[in-house]
Amino acid sequence: MTTLMLAPIFLHNTTVPLLLNLIAYELCPDFKENCEITSHLSFLHSLIDDGEDVKELRDAGVLHNGLGNDEAAAELLNKIGGILVPNFKVDSELIRDIHEYCNSYKSHFSSVRASVEAKLTHTYFRRLWNFFVFLGSLADLILTGTTIYYSSQEKKPQH
Repeated sequence: MTTLMLAPIFLHNTTVPLLLNLIAYELCPDFKENCEITSHLSFLHSLIDDGEDVKELRDAGVLHNGLGNDEAAAELLNKIGGILVPNFKVDSELIRDIHEYCNSYKSHFSSVRASVEAKLTHTYFRRLWNFFVFLGSLADLILTGTTIYYSSQEKKPQH
């Protein structure tokens, strides 16, 4: 199983000036890295809309909220994330990895479905006669259910 690991972030009263200073440092011309902090905050901003999203990330250990409530944390991250310009080089690698994982997950379940269908076909419907027996049994169940339903209805006495 593949797991997306995100660096934890601690939110408290001094988080905003700290993050803004780190973002400003990353934007300096002498800085030679890939703007990881900006990209990380931009990615978190794309994940968080409200307090429920903060709660999920807090439960996963990605956010540690010292602000009191999850709505305040969501507002803070959305305020900072709203001014960021993401680094698409770093983000595109992460997004590509997520898409590859999701596509492998989908293909895994489509192959499981195909193998279950093949096993059912091989085991129960190998001959045409088995298919007709299945249809007859299904019709018998439907007719039995219909009979039970109508026989359980009370008949109104006629006056």
